[in-house]
Amino acid sequence: MANMSGQTTRKYATMKLQTTLCFLFLSGLLIGASARDLMRSERFTTDDGMPSNRVTNICEDAEGKIWFSTWNGLCCWDGTKLSSFIAPKNGSAFGRIYRVQALSDGSLLFQNEANETLCFDPDAGKLRPLGEVVPVELKRPRPMISDVREDEYGLSIVRNGIAYRMPYIEGMRQEKQLHTFYEDSQGEIWMDFQNNLYHIWFEPSPFFYFYSWPSGNTAPFQSTVRSLFVTSDDKLLVASRNYRLYGLCDSVVQVPYPGNVYAIQEDKSGRLWMGLRKKGLYVWNKEEGILPAMSDMSHLGISDVFSLLKLRNEDHLWVGTWGKGVHILDIQSETPVLTSTICNDSLTCVHMLLQLQNGLVGVCTTTGLHLYSQTGVHIMTIAPQWNVLCATQMSDGELLFGTMGHGLCRMNPNGTYETVPEICNNERIVSLQRDTQGHLWLVGENRLYCYTPETNQLDLLESKDFGTEITFSEETITIYQDSLLYVGASSGVLEVNLNQIGSYLVSRKKQREQSNLETVLFYTMIGIGLFLLLGLIVWIVWHSVEHQARKYAPVDLNLQMQDEPLPRVGNSEEDEIFRQKVNRIMDSAIGNPDVDIMMLSKMMEMPKNAFYYRCNEVFQTSPAALLQNRRIEKAQALLDKGNMSVREVAFQVGFNDPKYFSKVFKAKVGHSPSQARKEEGTEEPSSENS
Repeated sequence: MANMSGQTTRKYATMKLQTTLCFLFLSGLLIGASARDLMRSERFTTDDGMPSNRVTNICEDAEGKIWFSTWNGLCCWDGTKLSSFIAPKNGSAFGRIYRVQALSDGSLLFQNEANETLCFDPDAGKLRPLGEVVPVELKRPRPMISDVREDEYGLSIVRNGIAYRMPYIEGMRQEKQLHTFYEDSQGEIWMDFQNNLYHIWFEPSPFFYFYSWPSGNTAPFQSTVRSLFVTSDDKLLVASRNYRLYGLCDSVVQVPYPGNVYAIQEDKSGRLWMGLRKKGLYVWNKEEGILPAMSDMSHLGISDVFSLLKLRNEDHLWVGTWGKGVHILDIQSETPVLTSTICNDSLTCVHMLLQLQNGLVGVCTTTGLHLYSQTGVHIMTIAPQWNVLCATQMSDGELLFGTMGHGLCRMNPNGTYETVPEICNNERIVSLQRDTQGHLWLVGENRLYCYTPETNQLDLLESKDFGTEITFSEETITIYQDSLLYVGASSGVLEVNLNQIGSYLVSRKKQREQSNLETVLFYTMIGIGLFLLLGLIVWIVWHSVEHQARKYAPVDLNLQMQDEPLPRVGNSEEDEIFRQKVNRIMDSAIGNPDVDIMMLSKMMEMPKNAFYYRCNEVFQTSPAALLQNRRIEKAQALLDKGNMSVREVAFQVGFNDPKYFSKVFKAKVGHSPSQARKEEGTEEPSSENS
């Protein structure tokens, strides 16, 4: 949630926003520059703890808890969660109840389906005698909600003079859907709408999204807003694609508009020139309404009008079409006169027209940005390989243009152009607008960019800031009263309060830094916990391995080389007999390369596991390790004599591979067999490497 107050943040930070936001439509008066609160909501059903989706009455107790009577008992909201009371501990189920009322002692008074009046103590969970009933009297501030009504489109809530709307869910019955409505002491709204419990609250925000034009009976836009225009007498005009134009007479103007208005311009006499899709150029005045501008528009190629431009200090109107190029009209007289037409292979489909500071006219087309003189003479073409959607000129004369898929580009003084990589590169920029505070607003598919040239700062604004998902239109943006930015969108208009956006961005930055710090601390604590847990696991494993290593430690060959006896676990006669028998068998099996523990256990006339256990108990090592130690001892003795090669010694002590014998010998003794022979003064030419 964007730009929450501290109290609201603490209260709703942990709440999950339901899919209700997809159906939440907001609207308000498009006049003045006063700030509007953003309406937030969440929906509760039986999945969230409600005893029933149908609420019959709502009240508030002295502690600020909100109570609901439903078709299946009571429900309470304590500020963070819902609690249900379906039956008392000393009675049967409540069933359908009505008219809940909070009493001064914390009990609740309500009526059941049998029209009986009951008193319920929620702390004890029991019914109690009625006694003396004293209802709660709360000191409430002035109500902020002045009107609540339903029409054929949905619910309208008027709060502090601003109309907010919640439409009917598509596919539902269109009769009245509001059953219960309650504004609590905090100015928040609770209501049963469309058989769901809605909790609605309001937050200060520089953004407001209008889904309808509130004049008389609220009229929804119902389709994409294609044109925005501010007249000389400070009226905001909004044209949507469903043949409606809003704001001319502070009312909805529709029939007999013959088509969709894509562009609006005003001349010196107050006439409004309108470009209509598939119909051509029309003109509106107060006396006659809207009429075709010319009788032979189709013959002249003035059809599918997408953009208009009234030249400064000139009575000429440039008309950009889709497929028929650009037409220049003289509009001094009552009937316009076509003075020239510019149409060629590179200038057919026109997105936008603008006049530069030096008087030249820029034409944004599917084949680049073309510059013309005011009389229609071609000057130059910029980025002919790109689809240029919009353009604007900064106060210092720099020309910027938005493209389809290449982001924002700039034109250099020498006529060359380049992309601006730090400004939403690869984005589709559909509109550009400079405000009076020096910011450049860039409109993408579903987000806004606020660029400050002085600091080269780019701020991204999207659904998390707007409060809802928005898809913007092409070339539909305007500044109203120097303080409000309006951007046309699918089924609505986004308002941005330019006086508030600076402080909002600063506050949002601080919140994000705080959130990032909390995230870093959170993951740091998780990391420390995992590190400590891993350390504990490593210590346990190491302790276990060390214990096993001590239990089954191999015989130290260095002690054997010094003719010291093997360590003895016990001095019993039985251990000595076992030791001697093992020594005899090991000596007899040293030269057999195929001997294994199974063969040794048979020679000992013992089960394999018993033999393994006794060896570890008496010799403190396994039979295999003991046999290998004996082989290395025997090999050391043979090498000391010096009358056998390393290869012969290997075969003598049960190794089929001399190289493997050398590896094992070196690991046990510390040097290779060849070095052992050299120490005795005998050279071994090549037997070890053969």
